[in-house]
Amino acid sequence: MISTVLLNTVSNKIVLITMRIYYSKIAQIAFAILGGAFAEKCLAAETIESLYQSVCSNCHGQDLSGGQAQSLLDDYWHYAKTDSDIQAVIKNGIEEAGMPAFSAFAPETLRGLQVYIREKAFYHRKDVQPKALAPSPDRVYPTREHNFKLQHIFSGTGELWAAEVLPDGGMLVTQQDGTLWHYHKKTGRQVIAGTPEVRFFSQGGLLDVVAHPEYEKNGWLYLAFSHKNSFDLGMTRIVRGKIIEGKWAEQETIFAADENVYLPVGHHYGSRLAFVGNDLFFSVGERGQKALAQDLSSPLGKIHRLRDDGKIPHDNPFVATNHAMPSIWSYGHRNPQGLIATGDGILWQTEHGPRGGDELNIITRGANYGWPLVSYGMNYDGTAFEWQPSITPLTDPVYYWTPSPGISNLAIYKNGDFS
Repeated sequence: MISTVLLNTVSNKIVLITMRIYYSKIAQIAFAILGGAFAEKCLAAETIESLYQSVCSNCHGQDLSGGQAQSLLDDYWHYAKTDSDIQAVIKNGIEEAGMPAFSAFAPETLRGLQVYIREKAFYHRKDVQPKALAPSPDRVYPTREHNFKLQHIFSGTGELWAAEVLPDGGMLVTQQDGTLWHYHKKTGRQVIAGTPEVRFFSQGGLLDVVAHPEYEKNGWLYLAFSHKNSFDLGMTRIVRGKIIEGKWAEQETIFAADENVYLPVGHHYGSRLAFVGNDLFFSVGERGQKALAQDLSSPLGKIHRLRDDGKIPHDNPFVATNHAMPSIWSYGHRNPQGLIATGDGILWQTEHGPRGGDELNIITRGANYGWPLVSYGMNYDGTAFEWQPSITPLTDPVYYWTPSPGISNLAIYKNGDFS
């Protein structure tokens, strides 16, 4: 990187010149520069990548592979380990290493540079690592924490989305095109006839399936899917029913939104189901409508809680709030992908962020999880994500991933240690 001080002689005096640089929509960055050409490069920076090339590449290399300073690709850090460490090094500098401080960089700029560095390092490791071998039941796959084998159990004919293991050892598996499979090792696979019609488009279709906690007594099964109205618009719907002689029967609607919230877009559905006792929790993504994740009158971008028969629990957090949907349990979600309850009743959730910032959350009553006010990722166009002030407290994730792995559903493993 470069010195932050410009020395210029005017009337035989040393003058410190400071220029103000605006980066995209980010807050003002003020730092001294080496010359007009450098200023013009920084002023032209519209993305985090272009800012890196203007400010950092001279020392760390245009491809982050190093030069005058260390490589940022090899996961070996002299002065940083965590994401916050990386941001602190950029902000505070390292005097003994000749690294200048960029203390006037806005927080979103620091986060954006950290996300950019992590992304580049991740894809570099993918490029240099050996390609994965085809799955084999005889192969042991070593990882940093555990070794494991893969065992083929079931195949569908399309994109499989969710599976529920039944008490008799059978499985129900949803296929996004609307097919519900039943599989048992004794009888093989079969299609359950008569399931609801779905809007199979983009990320929508037949999504989650879960059995009632007392399934062996009552036979209730719950489905989440993208419902299609007469105008070919879609919205999450939750139903329950039973399988009788290979057919879907006795269907009841548990959750159906008003027609005015149906949308033509097909992404960010969420639609996971989880029971805590006899309470059914389910997720609804914000469908790309960011602001609605903070709007309590909209079902989008929320985790909802209902009784197993669809009734509203009287102690839901927004039952008495004017214009709020009484089913809402938590809000500020983007694209919820996993939802599961542990034996102690704690509800865990995974969620897709934008470019970086996939999250692991503990879902609590009435909490606001921040989208789109905050994110640990950056915008898809490469610009930094600017955090916005909130009048309500925001709940941080337990953990977040940068870059995004495309985190999916959650499962509880109960059978002892891995070998």
